[in-house]
Amino acid sequence: MTQSFISIKKFIKEPYSKILGYPKASSRQLQSRISELEKLKIKSISFTGQTAIGSLQILGKGYVG
Repeated sequence: MTQSFISIKKFIKEPYSKILGYPKASSRQLQSRISELEKLKIKSISFTGQTAIGSLQILGKGYVG
């Protein structure tokens, strides 16, 4: 399986914003989450896993409630 890494700067737009703000987030929430990732020195993310959100493979989904 080929692994590719996506810059977190691209997460402000779809389809990546759907992952960072799952199930729905405002632009302000997305920017806050990107800033938090930058503070943690995270520069990119790789999408792999059995679960999919749209066209992106992920390890799993959480839930609220």
